[in-house]
Amino acid sequence: MANQLILSYYLNETNTILGEVINTAAMIRGGLASQPDANQKLLADLDQLVRVVSEIQVTLTDYLILIDPQWAELRPKIKEKSFSQTKENLAKVMTVLKQHLPQREVPVLPRGNHLALLLYKTYNRLVIIDFFWQEEEIEGGEALKKATQELLGHLTQFFSILFRWANLLLNQKEHLWVEPGKKAPSPTNQLNPTPPAASSPANQPPIGREK
Repeated sequence: MANQLILSYYLNETNTILGEVINTAAMIRGGLASQPDANQKLLADLDQLVRVVSEIQVTLTDYLILIDPQWAELRPKIKEKSFSQTKENLAKVMTVLKQHLPQREVPVLPRGNHLALLLYKTYNRLVIIDFFWQEEEIEGGEALKKATQELLGHLTQFFSILFRWANLLLNQKEHLWVEPGKKAPSPTNQLNPTPPAASSPANQPPIGREK
């Protein structure tokens, strides 16, 4: 019971943060779109971010249904296949996003624009959810349990990458961890060469469940 309360709290909080992500991305997009020389690629990437995050909100609601007694009658509608499909699609999107990120030998500090920091907060909450979900017993059998657990692992990885991508998307410099006693380097926003247009996140299919 204690785990259910913790999970319900963090799942609801994470969905609230994702709502802030959607609103923030939409506001940024609106401001950029009003400029006469608006970067269409940037606008498309922000649109894709909103779509992806909206679908993840729905997925996290599936997790709530699986543990909250008030939604018990909806549990038979939650299928293992939807979690497995989302995991596979997430992996494809992560592969694309990583192409944009410079490799770092030290951790990137959680600083940057508001959108990126909201995504980092989401990552932190998902780490907690993943930890407690491992001990949670859910109805639906071992296959459903395994699918939900594997997807949570992918979600934590996804948001750790998305945090950095959102900073670089808006040309925000990255601040790196510095060994104690050493001088901090200047923040850097060096980007990898942009992959071909066909590999852009904006051209990827939605990551959510099959309709």
